[in-house]
Amino acid sequence: KNQIFFFKTNLKMDVYNEEFVEAQKELIDSNKELNRVMAQLQMKGRVKRRYELTVKEIENLPEETRTFTTVGKCFFLVPKDDIKAELDEKIIEYTKQSLNLSKQKVRLDNKKKECEQNLSKLMAFYQK
Repeated sequence: KNQIFFFKTNLKMDVYNEEFVEAQKELIDSNKELNRVMAQLQMKGRVKRRYELTVKEIENLPEETRTFTTVGKCFFLVPKDDIKAELDEKIIEYTKQSLNLSKQKVRLDNKKKECEQNLSKLMAFYQK
C-alpha cells in the first residue's frame, strides 16, 4: 500500500509541476507582450510629439515661406497648408493607435495580475 500511495503522490506532484510550469510560461508571455506594447506606446508618443512640434513651427512661418517634402532622396515644393494637413492626419492616426495600445496595455496588465495571482496560489499550495 505504501508504494501505491507513493505513486499517487508523485502523480499528484507531476500534475502540480505541470500547472506551475504552465503558469510561469503564461506569466513570462504576458510580460513579454506587455513590454512590447509599452515600447510601441512610447515610440508612438514620441513620433506624435515630433509631429505636433513640427506643426507648431510650421504655423509660425510666414505664408510666403517655401516648404518642401521628401520622397525618397528627392525634395518637392509643397504648399505649407498641405504639409500641415498631412501632419495633422498623422497626428490623428497616431492618437488612435496610442488609444488602442493603451487599451491593450490595460488588458495585458489585468492578465499579468491574474497570472501572478494564479502562480502565488500554486506556490502557496506547494508549501502546504
